[in-house]
Amino acid sequence: MREIIITEEFMDMRLDRFISKVTTLSKGEIQKLLRKKYIKVNGKKQEGSYRTEKLDKVQFFLSDEVFKQDNLHSKLNTNNLNIIYEDKNIILIDKPSGILSQADGSSKEDIVSNLISYLNSKSTGIVTRLDLNTSGIVLAGKNRRALMLLNEMSKNKLIDKRYLTLVRGDFDREGKVTHYGIKDNKENKLILGNKKVDGSFEVSAEFIIKKRYKYHTLLEVRLITGKTHQIRSQLDKMGFPVVGDRKYNKSKQCGNKDDFKINRQFLHCYKLTLKYSEKYKEIVTEDKTFYSDLPKDLKNVLKELGE
Repeated sequence: MREIIITEEFMDMRLDRFISKVTTLSKGEIQKLLRKKYIKVNGKKQEGSYRTEKLDKVQFFLSDEVFKQDNLHSKLNTNNLNIIYEDKNIILIDKPSGILSQADGSSKEDIVSNLISYLNSKSTGIVTRLDLNTSGIVLAGKNRRALMLLNEMSKNKLIDKRYLTLVRGDFDREGKVTHYGIKDNKENKLILGNKKVDGSFEVSAEFIIKKRYKYHTLLEVRLITGKTHQIRSQLDKMGFPVVGDRKYNKSKQCGNKDDFKINRQFLHCYKLTLKYSEKYKEIVTEDKTFYSDLPKDLKNVLKELGE
């Protein structure tokens, strides 16, 4: 099965016309395959006259030979992927807030599905995922071997990720900070403590002060461990909640929607470095650093603070 996500370029188009653009099928073959449910939209049978909508998922239960490879790779999902860098093994995407890194069973758009359509391959996968409402650099492997090697690099601390975050308060804990965490699956939260207990795991990051404001501090954060919600939970535990974070910090006084024109946490992965190692020279031939600009909504918050 191959799935193609409809982008703005192909929205409000008859389904049969869209299918003819991406396959070599005749009109008669298209109608027959739709009727027999070999081609579906969002898992359901549709007529050829159906008008496509943005983010529709068109599923083809057909062999790869029927697809026009040039159309699929060059047109379909480039509009939904802000590509920072791409070579034969790796691809880096600038993820906006509000888009999932990978599908979670909901109807929300996700980076992995867009990559699968863009690359015409299910062998792709994300190495450095970001939360739904976190923006910035996402690293992915374009094939199974690259994905395996990149994951090994991540485990061996050869991928350096840096985040920018704005916190409430006059931050005073610069340097490495370690907590011990337990995952609360029911609440989907990371619960932290200062001492190791049964079932807990280490959660560490380095915090660097970039700029102080009257009531806030702009920080650069270097992840040492890579746990879900790590930065937000650590900063909240330390008494410096992330501006806009309504999961770990629910107080209006700590920088939520009422304080700034922001509908998500102030957290952005702005820098990623792939470090060279002889073992991984097949995919990384030298140290490479990539950057992502701070999005407009976060820049506006800093302007409000007098940036």
